[in-house]
Amino acid sequence: MTDSTVLRLGYLIYTYDRVDDARIQMEIVRRLWEPVFGSVYLVHAFNGLKEWYDRPYLEDDLLVQDNPGHFEGAANLIDAGIAQLLTRQIDYIVVSAADTWWIKPAFIADKIRVMRQTGKVFLSTPWGLKDQNNPKEMGLAGDTFVLEAAWQRAYNFFPVQYRDFYDRYIELLRYLGRQNVSYEALLFSKFVNACHREIMPANVGIKQQVQKRMLLLEERIPVHTAVNEEGYWVRRFQWPDIGLLTDHDPEPKQQVLRAQNLEVGPFSRKLIESNDLAYYNGHMQRTVRGPY
Repeated sequence: MTDSTVLRLGYLIYTYDRVDDARIQMEIVRRLWEPVFGSVYLVHAFNGLKEWYDRPYLEDDLLVQDNPGHFEGAANLIDAGIAQLLTRQIDYIVVSAADTWWIKPAFIADKIRVMRQTGKVFLSTPWGLKDQNNPKEMGLAGDTFVLEAAWQRAYNFFPVQYRDFYDRYIELLRYLGRQNVSYEALLFSKFVNACHREIMPANVGIKQQVQKRMLLLEERIPVHTAVNEEGYWVRRFQWPDIGLLTDHDPEPKQQVLRAQNLEVGPFSRKLIESNDLAYYNGHMQRTVRGPY
């Protein structure tokens, strides 16, 4: 990364069962990100079964946790991964779910430059729809975001502590018609709390501080494109201009890797060359053994 000071980057990949997605993302970080940022300290947080991922691949640290359930489990992985990265001398943390790949790291490098120049400390996207993108109402994307490490150390945005919040408030939330604790909404709430700690003892100006410190990833808005007949939000999965791929299924990613000749390691080559993607679909991805 060309700048007057060296930027030290930490990168967290978290997953339950998308282990091939995680391995390919590690290859992307090592082959595409490191020429842009220099050495990247890579942490992989995993809470699936041991037989799905029984040895480290390209990560510097592998964190293995029990899985208490989908939402809490993912939240715990992010909390643990960020805590581990903060033991290192790093400046920024990139967090990304295993199936959420950034194949144009120069875009994130540009965003970090903006963050450094403008005093922004957190880059994320409202988890909303085209006409519903207020983070206060929609929450913020937890599948990928960027965080300034020094600000995190000073004001304790993380850990989110999903289970603690769930135990305290789930009855109230269900009384109000919510079925579960939204990680995206909780993420926004925790960010607001950290901003409040930054300006204490003042109890005014919190909204302004949130706006001052957050950089919205405008290029990804909206994350969801419509609401289907069953009432579920329909996600968009690819943003080619910024190099973001979030597909759950392997075929669209395979097409991109083939079109851009992105063979960045053995697992990406395996996906590029595969003529039978059945083993990747859904949770079957966890059963795939390595190419070695």
